[in-house]
Amino acid sequence: MKLDTRLVQAGARWNPIDTHADKRSGTRRTLEAVLATIEGGGRTFAFSSGQTAIHALIQTFGPGARLLVTRDLNPDTWNLLEHLGAATGLLTIPVDTSDIEAVRAELEAGATAVFVENPSHLLLSGADLRALSWEVHRHKALLIVDNTALTPVLQRPLDYGADVVVQLGARNLAGTTEVQAGFVTTRLSHLIAQLDCLQGTTAALLASFDAWQVLHGIKTLALRLVRQEETARKLALWLAVHPRVRKVWHPVLIDHPGGDRLRSQAQGLGTVVSFEIVEPVLIPGFLRALRIWKATEGQAGVESLVAIPSAHPQSEALAALRRQLGVTDGLVRLSVGIEDGQDLLEDLAQALDNPSTGFSEVWDYVI
Repeated sequence: MKLDTRLVQAGARWNPIDTHADKRSGTRRTLEAVLATIEGGGRTFAFSSGQTAIHALIQTFGPGARLLVTRDLNPDTWNLLEHLGAATGLLTIPVDTSDIEAVRAELEAGATAVFVENPSHLLLSGADLRALSWEVHRHKALLIVDNTALTPVLQRPLDYGADVVVQLGARNLAGTTEVQAGFVTTRLSHLIAQLDCLQGTTAALLASFDAWQVLHGIKTLALRLVRQEETARKLALWLAVHPRVRKVWHPVLIDHPGGDRLRSQAQGLGTVVSFEIVEPVLIPGFLRALRIWKATEGQAGVESLVAIPSAHPQSEALAALRRQLGVTDGLVRLSVGIEDGQDLLEDLAQALDNPSTGFSEVWDYVI
């Protein structure tokens, strides 16, 4: 049976009133059961936000843990880990997780876990999860995969040996920007016991109404992703030959770093496209001229989002790391929604071709 059919049937079959006596927690438990099923087994914990989910997971490590993370990491995750480092002594080491030799070298110095965002947040580099799993487990560490970008419809990290899968946010799962949520899925019994205790004692639970929204959104997740991914591929190929674009990052491009790994282990390439405008000074006009794309950070639900990473608050350490990666002030991150692909392309075209024009009204995006 196809996964998209299972998604619809799963949401319809599990009745929160029947599965749990407490109706308020029953919807959340239903959602956790559905996500655990489509992730490939184990137990899923639904938290009130992605940051809360990561915080709970880090608390299972204890003080003084050493965590290797993808260099091109979600900035919200990076900022949280920096904060936890100051509070608990957590040592966060950025590493190129697409380079197995670089990971091996860091593991030799010891590590509690390796946290991989696959594909990475801005440059969409792909990691070999099979090879990472073998190497990480050989050094008696945990492999954690942030699967927010691809979701379990396109990639199931547990099938490749990951110990923990996290979903940070629920825009893509629910198909709406109004939901805040975070999810942790694992098959490890000791982690399940620890997370169960932490979630219960801190009351960091996903609200029943938010869980209900995600449950309904999951039914159309596979269908939405097909359209979003198709549009993302189309935009990446079009941007790659545009005269105002210096470089494009998307796994559909032959020379994309780690694209072959993503194509071999995932059922799709995701909905994010990053590109660099030739002159950063053109960005304000470009953003003002957009009519469909919404300027905000994050993963798209049904609405397409555009973000300028350099404009968002970031620590000195994160800014320095991004400079090392070649992330310039001209980098633009597109998260594709379900609008008509040609409409989205034409909107980008008119904004790129006329970057000095735009709407006359006051625009509230901060550059």
